[in-house]
Amino acid sequence: MSGTYERTFSDWATAPEAFSRGADESLADLVLYLETGVGFARHPMEGGYHGIQAREIPAGLVVHAIDPGTFGASLDLQRGDILVAVGGAPVFGYRELWTVARATAAGSEVAASWIRGGELHHGSATMGARPTVKAAVT
Repeated sequence: MSGTYERTFSDWATAPEAFSRGADESLADLVLYLETGVGFARHPMEGGYHGIQAREIPAGLVVHAIDPGTFGASLDLQRGDILVAVGGAPVFGYRELWTVARATAAGSEVAASWIRGGELHHGSATMGARPTVKAAVT
């Protein structure tokens, strides 16, 4: 199926961890409001969209899949690459990648570094916007 992106089990295996982190951050925002009366959203939607699905390891983020036409695809990231820096910031896990994506407007050029086959690679690409999802109404 040309042009169709299919997720594998290993791609979905990282979803609970990502959801858990997001839920923890949203809960922290609620606790902040309940304890202080001050609302401050520290877990907004990202400004740019990276299109990278990965798994956290102690060395960084191991790429599992890349959404076509995204920042990650423009960098030519491949399954098994270890992402170690984005936007001049070191990447130890999703938190750093999300922080850069949230702070970066779609259309901005962003540098990245990754390890592939025992070699350090550098590149830059344009951070895109999150794609819209259209639901079919039946």
